[in-house]
Amino acid sequence: MGWHTAMAAMRDYGSPWVEDPARLTGVDALWLDETVMLRSGSS
Repeated sequence: MGWHTAMAAMRDYGSPWVEDPARLTGVDALWLDETVMLRSGSS
């Protein structure tokens, strides 16, 4: 599967989940690995 196909599927099927405010119900904390973010070039 190509990148554009995967992103289109994510947009079409994933967006409703992301936009649902109830998705974070019960979440107290998120785990982020700052060393992975640094290796990827993100700030």
